[in-house]
Amino acid sequence: LGFIRPSVSPWGAPVLFVKKKDGSMRMCIDYWDLNRLTVKNKYPLPRTEDLFDQLRGASVFSKIDLRSGYHQLKIREADVAKTAFLTRYGHYEFVVMPFGLSNAPAVFIDLMNRVFHTFLDQFVIVFIDDILVYSSSPEQHEEHLRTVLETLQREKLYAKFSKCEFWLDQVALLGHIVTSRGIEVDPNKIEAVRNWSKPRNATEVRNFLGLAAYYRRFIKGFSKIVLPLSRLTRKSMKFEWDSLKDYDCTINYHPGKANVVADALSRKRKGELTCMITQQHQLIHEFARMQLEVVKSPPKLPVVGGIRAMRMWPTLRDRIRRDQAFDKFVRSIGAKINAGGVEGFYRGTDGALEYKGRIIVPNVEALKKEILTEAHSEPYLAHPGSTNMYHDLKWSFWWKGMKRDVAEFVEKCLICQQVKAEHKVPSGLLQPLEIPQWKWEKLTMDFVTGLPMSAKRHDAVW
Repeated sequence: LGFIRPSVSPWGAPVLFVKKKDGSMRMCIDYWDLNRLTVKNKYPLPRTEDLFDQLRGASVFSKIDLRSGYHQLKIREADVAKTAFLTRYGHYEFVVMPFGLSNAPAVFIDLMNRVFHTFLDQFVIVFIDDILVYSSSPEQHEEHLRTVLETLQREKLYAKFSKCEFWLDQVALLGHIVTSRGIEVDPNKIEAVRNWSKPRNATEVRNFLGLAAYYRRFIKGFSKIVLPLSRLTRKSMKFEWDSLKDYDCTINYHPGKANVVADALSRKRKGELTCMITQQHQLIHEFARMQLEVVKSPPKLPVVGGIRAMRMWPTLRDRIRRDQAFDKFVRSIGAKINAGGVEGFYRGTDGALEYKGRIIVPNVEALKKEILTEAHSEPYLAHPGSTNMYHDLKWSFWWKGMKRDVAEFVEKCLICQQVKAEHKVPSGLLQPLEIPQWKWEKLTMDFVTGLPMSAKRHDAVW
Protein backbone atom coordinates (compact mmCIF):
# COMPACT_ATOMS: atom_id res chain seq x y z
CA LEU A 1 0.00 0.00 0.00
CA GLY A 2 3.02 2.27 0.12
CA PHE A 3 2.73 3.02 3.86
CA ILE A 4 6.19 1.69 4.76
CA ARG A 5 9.59 1.24 3.14
CA PRO A 6 12.85 -0.51 4.06
CA SER A 7 14.94 1.47 6.50
CA VAL A 8 18.55 1.93 7.60
CA SER A 9 17.55 4.23 10.47
CA PRO A 10 19.46 4.11 13.78
CA TRP A 11 16.05 4.02 15.42
CA GLY A 12 14.03 0.87 15.91
CA ALA A 13 10.83 0.20 17.89
CA PRO A 14 9.34 -3.22 18.75
CA VAL A 15 6.09 -4.44 17.14
CA LEU A 16 2.97 -6.22 18.41
CA PHE A 17 -0.51 -7.00 17.03
CA VAL A 18 -3.98 -6.42 18.55
CA LYS A 19 -7.37 -7.57 17.26
CA LYS A 20 -9.85 -5.02 15.88
CA LYS A 21 -13.64 -5.11 16.35
CA ASP A 22 -14.11 -6.66 12.89
CA GLY A 23 -11.68 -9.51 13.69
CA SER A 24 -8.76 -8.24 11.61
CA MET A 25 -5.38 -7.50 13.20
CA ARG A 26 -3.89 -4.06 13.81
CA MET A 27 -0.14 -3.69 13.94
CA CYS A 28 0.95 -1.60 16.92
CA ILE A 29 4.43 -0.25 17.48
CA ASP A 30 5.86 0.59 20.89
CA TYR A 31 7.22 4.11 20.38
CA TRP A 32 7.87 4.62 24.10
CA ASP A 33 11.47 5.82 23.65
CA LEU A 34 10.52 8.14 20.80
CA ASN A 35 7.52 9.57 22.65
CA ARG A 36 9.68 10.22 25.71
CA LEU A 37 11.84 12.60 23.63
CA THR A 38 8.98 14.17 21.65
CA VAL A 39 7.91 17.75 22.34
CA LYS A 40 4.21 17.30 23.11
CA ASN A 41 1.51 18.96 21.02
CA LYS A 42 -1.04 20.43 23.46
CA TYR A 43 -3.88 20.66 20.93
CA PRO A 44 -7.02 20.21 23.07
CA LEU A 45 -9.27 17.21 22.58
CA PRO A 46 -13.01 18.04 22.71
CA ARG A 47 -14.83 17.44 25.98
CA THR A 48 -17.32 14.58 25.75
CA GLU A 49 -19.92 16.62 27.68
CA ASP A 50 -19.72 19.39 25.07
CA LEU A 51 -20.12 16.90 22.23
CA PHE A 52 -23.21 15.31 23.75
CA ASP A 53 -24.78 18.71 24.43
CA GLN A 54 -24.79 19.39 20.68
CA LEU A 55 -27.03 16.36 20.04
CA ARG A 56 -30.07 17.77 21.82
CA GLY A 57 -33.08 17.51 19.50
CA ALA A 58 -31.41 15.22 16.94
CA SER A 59 -33.31 12.12 15.78
CA VAL A 60 -31.42 10.86 12.68
CA PHE A 61 -27.76 9.89 12.75
CA SER A 62 -25.02 8.64 10.42
CA LYS A 63 -21.59 7.52 11.54
CA ILE A 64 -18.54 7.59 9.23
CA ASP A 65 -15.24 5.95 10.14
CA LEU A 66 -12.16 6.76 8.07
CA ARG A 67 -10.09 3.89 6.71
CA SER A 68 -6.85 3.86 8.75
CA GLY A 69 -7.23 7.58 9.26
CA TYR A 70 -3.72 8.17 10.57
CA HIS A 71 -2.22 6.56 7.46
CA GLN A 72 -3.88 9.22 5.29
CA LEU A 73 -1.38 11.82 6.54
CA LYS A 74 2.17 11.89 5.19
CA ILE A 75 5.18 12.38 7.46
CA ARG A 76 7.77 15.03 6.75
CA GLU A 77 10.73 13.38 5.05
CA ALA A 78 13.19 14.53 7.72
CA ASP A 79 11.17 12.69 10.40
CA VAL A 80 10.54 9.43 8.54
CA ALA A 81 13.63 7.72 9.99
CA LYS A 82 12.31 8.26 13.54
CA THR A 83 9.32 5.99 12.84
CA ALA A 84 11.48 2.92 12.09
CA PHE A 85 10.42 -0.40 13.60
CA LEU A 86 11.92 -3.89 13.83
CA THR A 87 10.41 -7.17 12.60
CA ARG A 88 11.76 -10.65 12.01
CA TYR A 89 11.51 -9.87 8.29
CA GLY A 90 13.57 -6.69 8.37
CA HIS A 91 13.87 -3.03 9.33
CA TYR A 92 11.15 -0.67 8.06
CA GLU A 93 9.98 2.93 8.47
CA PHE A 94 6.67 4.72 7.87
CA VAL A 95 6.16 7.36 5.20
CA VAL A 96 2.67 8.03 6.63
CA MET A 97 1.70 8.76 10.22
CA PRO A 98 1.65 5.51 12.23
CA PHE A 99 -0.39 4.61 15.29
CA GLY A 100 1.40 4.96 18.61
CA LEU A 101 3.01 8.39 18.29
CA SER A 102 2.16 10.65 21.22
CA ASN A 103 1.26 13.62 18.99
CA ALA A 104 -0.73 11.59 16.43
CA PRO A 105 -4.21 12.18 17.98
CA ALA A 106 -3.63 15.93 18.30
CA VAL A 107 -2.34 16.27 14.73
CA PHE A 108 -5.20 14.24 13.24
CA ILE A 109 -8.00 15.98 15.13
CA ASP A 110 -6.49 19.32 14.15
CA LEU A 111 -6.76 18.22 10.52
CA MET A 112 -10.36 17.05 10.93
CA ASN A 113 -11.40 20.26 12.68
CA ARG A 114 -9.94 22.34 9.85
CA VAL A 115 -11.66 20.20 7.22
CA PHE A 116 -15.10 20.38 8.89
CA HIS A 117 -14.70 23.76 10.57
CA THR A 118 -17.76 25.22 8.81
CA PHE A 119 -20.08 22.42 9.97
CA LEU A 120 -18.93 21.85 13.56
CA ASP A 121 -21.58 22.54 16.24
CA GLN A 122 -24.23 22.58 13.49
CA PHE A 123 -24.64 19.01 12.21
CA VAL A 124 -21.17 17.39 12.50
CA ILE A 125 -19.22 16.01 15.45
CA VAL A 126 -15.60 14.96 14.94
CA PHE A 127 -13.63 12.92 17.45
CA ILE A 128 -10.27 11.90 15.96
CA ASP A 129 -11.24 9.64 13.00
CA ASP A 130 -14.94 9.24 13.90
CA ILE A 131 -17.41 11.53 12.14
CA LEU A 132 -21.01 11.76 13.35
CA VAL A 133 -23.63 13.50 11.23
CA TYR A 134 -26.84 14.36 13.12
CA SER A 135 -30.10 15.98 12.04
CA SER A 136 -33.56 16.63 13.39
CA SER A 137 -35.41 15.23 10.33
CA PRO A 138 -34.77 12.75 7.45
CA GLU A 139 -34.98 15.51 4.83
CA GLN A 140 -32.45 17.63 6.65
CA HIS A 141 -30.21 14.62 7.21
CA GLU A 142 -30.04 13.84 3.49
CA GLU A 143 -28.71 17.32 2.80
CA HIS A 144 -26.23 17.16 5.70
CA LEU A 145 -24.94 13.74 4.68
CA ARG A 146 -24.37 14.83 1.07
CA THR A 147 -22.41 17.87 2.29
CA VAL A 148 -20.13 15.75 4.49
CA LEU A 149 -19.43 13.12 1.81
CA GLU A 150 -18.63 15.79 -0.77
CA THR A 151 -16.22 17.39 1.70
CA LEU A 152 -14.42 14.07 2.26
CA GLN A 153 -14.18 13.53 -1.50
CA ARG A 154 -12.78 17.02 -2.07
CA GLU A 155 -10.16 16.63 0.70
CA LYS A 156 -9.25 13.08 -0.46
CA LEU A 157 -10.10 11.48 2.88
CA TYR A 158 -11.40 7.93 2.50
CA ALA A 159 -13.92 6.10 4.68
CA LYS A 160 -14.21 2.38 5.38
CA PHE A 161 -17.67 1.45 4.15
CA SER A 162 -17.95 -1.69 6.31
CA LYS A 163 -17.58 0.44 9.46
CA CYS A 164 -19.93 3.24 8.36
CA GLU A 165 -23.57 3.34 9.50
CA PHE A 166 -26.27 5.49 7.88
CA TRP A 167 -29.79 6.66 8.73
CA LEU A 168 -29.83 5.42 12.31
CA ASP A 169 -32.33 6.25 15.04
CA GLN A 170 -29.66 5.44 17.64
CA VAL A 171 -25.88 5.40 17.47
CA ALA A 172 -22.98 4.33 19.68
CA LEU A 173 -20.64 7.24 20.44
CA LEU A 174 -17.75 7.31 22.92
CA GLY A 175 -19.14 4.53 25.09
CA HIS A 176 -22.70 5.91 25.06
CA ILE A 177 -25.89 5.18 23.14
CA VAL A 178 -27.41 8.33 21.63
CA THR A 179 -31.11 8.40 20.64
CA SER A 180 -33.78 11.02 20.14
CA ARG A 181 -34.85 10.35 23.74
CA GLY A 182 -31.45 11.17 25.18
CA ILE A 183 -28.14 9.56 26.11
CA GLU A 184 -27.55 6.33 28.01
CA VAL A 185 -24.60 4.12 28.85
CA ASP A 186 -23.56 1.51 26.31
CA PRO A 187 -24.63 -1.90 27.75
CA ASN A 188 -21.30 -3.39 26.66
CA LYS A 189 -19.51 -0.91 28.91
CA ILE A 190 -21.77 -1.81 31.82
CA GLU A 191 -20.80 -5.44 31.37
CA ALA A 192 -17.14 -4.43 31.34
CA VAL A 193 -17.59 -2.75 34.73
CA ARG A 194 -19.51 -5.70 36.16
CA ASN A 195 -16.94 -8.23 34.96
CA TRP A 196 -13.93 -6.20 36.06
CA SER A 197 -11.50 -8.43 37.92
CA LYS A 198 -10.72 -7.73 41.56
CA PRO A 199 -7.97 -5.07 41.76
CA ARG A 200 -4.76 -6.22 43.40
CA ASN A 201 -3.02 -2.89 43.95
CA ALA A 202 -3.58 0.88 43.93
CA THR A 203 -2.77 1.18 40.21
CA GLU A 204 -5.50 -1.29 39.26
CA VAL A 205 -7.94 0.56 41.53
CA ARG A 206 -7.14 3.80 39.69
CA ASN A 207 -7.77 2.08 36.35
CA PHE A 208 -11.20 0.92 37.50
CA LEU A 209 -12.08 4.32 38.97
CA GLY A 210 -11.10 5.96 35.68
CA LEU A 211 -13.61 3.83 33.77
CA ALA A 212 -16.33 4.25 36.40
CA ALA A 213 -15.81 8.03 36.65
CA TYR A 214 -16.39 8.35 32.90
CA TYR A 215 -20.05 7.51 33.60
CA ARG A 216 -20.42 9.46 36.84
CA ARG A 217 -23.09 11.70 35.31
CA PHE A 218 -25.41 8.66 35.36
CA ILE A 219 -24.69 7.68 38.99
CA LYS A 220 -26.27 9.65 41.82
CA GLY A 221 -23.88 10.19 44.72
CA PHE A 222 -20.94 8.78 42.75
CA SER A 223 -18.22 10.35 44.91
CA LYS A 224 -19.77 8.89 48.07
CA ILE A 225 -20.07 5.42 46.53
CA VAL A 226 -16.43 5.23 45.40
CA LEU A 227 -14.98 6.83 48.54
CA PRO A 228 -13.73 3.50 50.00
CA LEU A 229 -11.94 2.74 46.72
CA SER A 230 -10.54 6.27 46.46
CA ARG A 231 -8.98 5.89 49.90
CA LEU A 232 -7.09 2.81 48.69
CA THR A 233 -5.18 4.97 46.18
CA ARG A 234 -3.55 7.10 48.88
CA LYS A 235 0.15 6.53 49.38
CA SER A 236 -0.16 6.18 53.15
CA MET A 237 -3.09 3.74 52.95
CA LYS A 238 -2.42 0.04 53.41
CA PHE A 239 -4.04 -1.92 50.56
CA GLU A 240 -6.50 -4.42 52.00
CA TRP A 241 -9.29 -6.06 49.98
CA ASP A 242 -11.82 -8.27 51.71
CA SER A 243 -15.46 -9.26 51.46
CA LEU A 244 -17.97 -7.10 53.30
CA LYS A 245 -18.70 -8.74 56.63
CA ASP A 246 -22.26 -9.09 57.92
CA TYR A 247 -22.99 -7.55 61.27
CA ASP A 248 -25.92 -7.02 63.60
CA CYS A 249 -26.82 -3.44 64.32
CA THR A 250 -29.17 -2.30 67.07
CA ILE A 251 -30.60 1.18 66.59
CA ASN A 252 -31.82 2.95 69.71
CA TYR A 253 -33.80 6.16 69.51
CA HIS A 254 -32.87 8.84 72.05
CA PRO A 255 -35.55 11.53 72.20
CA GLY A 256 -34.35 15.07 72.56
CA LYS A 257 -34.31 18.49 70.99
CA ALA A 258 -31.91 19.64 68.27
CA ASN A 259 -28.71 21.03 69.74
CA VAL A 260 -26.20 22.42 67.27
CA VAL A 261 -23.70 23.34 69.98
CA ALA A 262 -22.91 19.66 70.46
CA ASP A 263 -21.22 18.43 73.60
CA ALA A 264 -21.06 15.30 75.71
CA LEU A 265 -24.34 16.21 77.44
CA SER A 266 -26.44 16.95 74.37
CA ARG A 267 -28.53 13.76 74.69
CA LYS A 268 -28.54 13.37 78.49
CA ARG A 269 -31.86 13.42 80.31
CA LYS A 270 -32.38 16.12 82.92
CA GLY A 271 -32.30 13.77 85.87
CA GLU A 272 -28.94 12.22 85.06
CA LEU A 273 -25.85 13.11 87.05
CA THR A 274 -23.67 15.75 85.48
CA CYS A 275 -20.73 16.96 87.48
CA MET A 276 -17.04 17.78 87.23
CA ILE A 277 -14.68 16.05 89.66
CA THR A 278 -11.41 17.69 90.66
CA GLN A 279 -8.78 16.70 93.18
CA GLN A 280 -7.62 19.51 95.44
CA HIS A 281 -5.01 17.72 97.52
CA GLN A 282 -4.23 20.74 99.71
CA LEU A 283 -7.88 21.21 100.70
CA ILE A 284 -8.24 17.49 101.38
CA HIS A 285 -5.35 17.62 103.86
CA GLU A 286 -6.76 20.76 105.52
CA PHE A 287 -10.20 19.17 106.05
CA ALA A 288 -8.56 16.00 107.34
CA ARG A 289 -7.01 17.94 110.25
CA MET A 290 -10.39 19.40 111.25
CA GLN A 291 -12.98 17.73 113.47
CA LEU A 292 -16.05 18.07 111.28
CA GLU A 293 -19.49 16.57 111.58
CA VAL A 294 -21.24 15.78 108.29
CA VAL A 295 -24.96 16.59 108.44
CA LYS A 296 -27.25 15.71 105.53
CA SER A 297 -30.31 17.85 104.93
CA PRO A 298 -32.67 18.18 101.96
CA PRO A 299 -31.63 21.03 99.67
CA LYS A 300 -33.68 24.22 99.75
CA LEU A 301 -33.08 24.63 96.03
CA PRO A 302 -34.05 22.04 93.41
CA VAL A 303 -31.35 19.77 92.07
CA VAL A 304 -30.92 19.82 88.28
CA GLY A 305 -28.85 17.09 86.63
CA GLY A 306 -27.53 15.91 89.98
CA ILE A 307 -25.94 19.22 90.98
CA ARG A 308 -27.34 22.39 92.48
CA ALA A 309 -28.41 25.26 90.35
CA MET A 310 -26.04 28.17 89.93
CA ARG A 311 -24.94 29.69 93.27
CA MET A 312 -23.14 32.96 93.96
CA TRP A 313 -19.53 33.11 95.00
CA PRO A 314 -18.84 35.30 98.08
CA THR A 315 -17.29 38.25 96.27
CA LEU A 316 -20.26 38.57 93.89
CA ARG A 317 -22.82 38.42 96.70
CA ASP A 318 -20.89 41.05 98.63
CA ARG A 319 -20.86 43.34 95.59
CA ILE A 320 -24.59 42.85 95.04
CA ARG A 321 -25.33 43.60 98.71
CA ARG A 322 -23.13 46.71 98.57
CA ASP A 323 -24.74 48.04 95.37
CA GLN A 324 -28.25 47.47 96.75
CA ALA A 325 -27.72 50.52 98.96
CA PHE A 326 -27.46 52.76 95.88
CA ASP A 327 -30.54 51.47 94.04
CA LYS A 328 -33.72 53.49 94.62
CA PHE A 329 -36.11 50.55 94.04
CA VAL A 330 -34.18 48.21 96.34
CA ARG A 331 -33.97 50.89 99.06
CA SER A 332 -37.75 51.34 98.94
CA ILE A 333 -38.23 47.60 99.50
CA GLY A 334 -35.79 47.75 102.41
CA ALA A 335 -37.83 50.58 103.95
CA LYS A 336 -41.03 48.52 103.66
CA ILE A 337 -39.33 45.54 105.31
CA ASN A 338 -38.20 47.79 108.18
CA ALA A 339 -41.72 49.20 108.51
CA GLY A 340 -43.35 45.84 109.03
CA GLY A 341 -42.51 43.71 106.06
CA VAL A 342 -43.86 43.00 102.58
CA GLU A 343 -44.85 39.56 101.33
CA GLY A 344 -41.98 37.60 99.76
CA PHE A 345 -39.26 40.13 100.56
CA TYR A 346 -36.88 39.85 103.54
CA ARG A 347 -33.26 40.34 104.58
CA GLY A 348 -30.72 37.55 104.53
CA THR A 349 -28.39 36.71 107.39
CA ASP A 350 -25.73 38.97 105.87
CA GLY A 351 -28.17 41.87 105.44
CA ALA A 352 -28.69 41.46 101.69
CA LEU A 353 -32.26 41.91 100.47
CA GLU A 354 -33.85 38.78 98.98
CA TYR A 355 -37.09 37.85 97.21
CA LYS A 356 -38.35 34.32 97.92
CA GLY A 357 -34.84 33.13 98.66
CA ARG A 358 -33.23 34.87 95.65
CA ILE A 359 -30.93 37.84 96.05
CA ILE A 360 -32.23 41.05 94.50
CA VAL A 361 -29.82 42.38 91.87
CA PRO A 362 -29.77 46.21 91.71
CA ASN A 363 -30.17 48.03 88.41
CA VAL A 364 -26.44 48.13 87.60
CA GLU A 365 -25.75 47.16 83.98
CA ALA A 366 -22.18 45.97 84.56
CA LEU A 367 -23.35 43.69 87.37
CA LYS A 368 -26.19 42.21 85.33
CA LYS A 369 -23.90 41.67 82.33
CA GLU A 370 -21.37 39.83 84.48
CA ILE A 371 -24.07 37.47 85.81
CA LEU A 372 -25.53 36.84 82.35
CA THR A 373 -22.10 36.25 80.80
CA GLU A 374 -21.13 33.77 83.52
CA ALA A 375 -24.40 31.87 83.12
CA HIS A 376 -24.17 31.72 79.32
CA SER A 377 -20.52 31.56 78.27
CA GLU A 378 -18.95 29.18 80.77
CA PRO A 379 -17.39 26.21 78.89
CA TYR A 380 -19.42 23.70 80.94
CA LEU A 381 -22.76 25.33 80.07
CA ALA A 382 -22.50 25.14 76.25
CA HIS A 383 -24.41 28.38 75.55
CA PRO A 384 -27.93 27.47 76.74
CA GLY A 385 -31.01 28.99 75.17
CA SER A 386 -32.88 31.82 76.84
CA THR A 387 -35.49 29.53 78.48
CA ASN A 388 -32.96 27.17 80.06
CA MET A 389 -30.71 30.01 81.06
CA TYR A 390 -33.58 31.86 82.76
CA HIS A 391 -34.63 28.74 84.69
CA ASP A 392 -31.05 28.30 85.92
CA LEU A 393 -30.69 31.92 87.04
CA LYS A 394 -34.09 32.33 88.71
CA TRP A 395 -33.14 29.99 91.57
CA SER A 396 -30.46 32.43 92.76
CA PHE A 397 -31.13 35.90 91.33
CA TRP A 398 -34.05 38.24 90.87
CA TRP A 399 -34.49 41.63 89.28
CA LYS A 400 -37.30 43.38 87.42
CA GLY A 401 -37.44 42.31 83.74
CA MET A 402 -34.85 39.53 84.22
CA LYS A 403 -36.55 37.18 81.71
CA ARG A 404 -36.52 39.89 79.03
CA ASP A 405 -32.86 40.73 79.71
CA VAL A 406 -31.89 37.05 79.43
CA ALA A 407 -33.67 36.70 76.07
CA GLU A 408 -31.98 39.83 74.68
CA PHE A 409 -28.55 38.68 75.88
CA VAL A 410 -28.87 35.26 74.23
CA GLU A 411 -30.21 36.79 71.02
CA LYS A 412 -27.10 39.01 70.72
CA CYS A 413 -24.60 36.23 71.44
CA LEU A 414 -22.22 36.05 68.45
CA ILE A 415 -21.36 32.37 68.89
CA CYS A 416 -25.03 31.36 69.06
CA GLN A 417 -25.74 33.33 65.87
CA GLN A 418 -22.89 31.58 64.06
CA VAL A 419 -23.59 27.95 64.95
CA LYS A 420 -27.15 27.38 66.12
CA ALA A 421 -29.58 25.87 63.65
CA GLU A 422 -32.32 28.46 64.01
CA HIS A 423 -29.96 31.08 62.58
CA LYS A 424 -28.98 29.03 59.52
CA VAL A 425 -30.58 28.12 56.20
CA PRO A 426 -31.10 24.33 55.84
CA SER A 427 -28.01 22.78 54.25
CA GLY A 428 -29.64 20.48 51.71
CA LEU A 429 -27.95 17.48 50.12
CA LEU A 430 -24.26 17.52 49.27
CA GLN A 431 -23.60 17.57 45.55
CA PRO A 432 -20.39 16.10 44.11
CA LEU A 433 -18.22 18.44 42.05
CA GLU A 434 -17.39 17.57 38.47
CA ILE A 435 -13.87 16.28 37.93
CA PRO A 436 -11.88 18.85 35.88
CA GLN A 437 -10.43 17.66 32.58
CA TRP A 438 -7.28 19.80 32.79
CA LYS A 439 -5.03 21.18 35.49
CA TRP A 440 -6.04 24.62 36.82
CA GLU A 441 -9.33 24.39 34.93
CA LYS A 442 -11.23 25.26 38.09
CA LEU A 443 -10.12 27.24 41.13
CA THR A 444 -12.42 27.55 44.13
CA MET A 445 -12.24 29.39 47.43
CA ASP A 446 -14.84 29.71 50.16
CA PHE A 447 -14.90 32.89 52.23
CA VAL A 448 -17.31 34.93 54.30
CA THR A 449 -16.60 38.57 55.13
CA GLY A 450 -18.33 41.36 56.99
CA LEU A 451 -19.01 39.29 60.12
CA PRO A 452 -19.31 40.94 63.55
CA MET A 453 -15.91 41.46 65.11
CA SER A 454 -14.96 38.52 67.34
CA ALA A 455 -13.12 38.67 70.64
CA LYS A 456 -9.87 37.98 68.72
CA ARG A 457 -10.54 40.87 66.29
CA HIS A 458 -11.50 38.68 63.32
CA ASP A 459 -14.39 39.50 60.96
CA ALA A 460 -13.88 37.00 58.10
CA VAL A 461 -13.68 33.25 57.50
CA TRP A 462 -11.79 31.75 54.53
